[in-house]
Amino acid sequence: MATASIFWQVQQVRAAAGLPEVLESARAAFDCMLAEAEAHEHPGTPLFPAFVLAATAAASGRDAVLLAPSLPWPPRDNGPGGGQAFGPGEPAGVAARALASLCQALICRLEAAAGSAAGAGDRDACRYAAGRARVIGDLMAWPEDE
Repeated sequence: MATASIFWQVQQVRAAAGLPEVLESARAAFDCMLAEAEAHEHPGTPLFPAFVLAATAAASGRDAVLLAPSLPWPPRDNGPGGGQAFGPGEPAGVAARALASLCQALICRLEAAAGSAAGAGDRDACRYAAGRARVIGDLMAWPEDE
């Protein structure tokens, strides 16, 4: 179930303690969002453009986090699904709402991390990634299933 992986990522983002863990959880969350958005890119469906744009924003957010000096390297496992979507088994609207929930958690944690980060590289990465999460959240704010 795709939403299980997304909600697992929400818990990881919320539980992250300290800048390195916030960055690592954000990287994994953006990977999850990218995989999920790509799994729901079906031309002819009402959410197709939103998922295409969300995938682009997720890749940009992940790339910003990858440039943060405090990101632990090498990356750890993404958890359930290994960052891969579980397939288009759920309606796109359900996945969209789950992704919007993940975005809210990311925005909160990344903005807080940006406010407390000592280095400009970490602050900039967190702010940019939070902006990408905001874009995805706005795109995924669909009120009903397809």
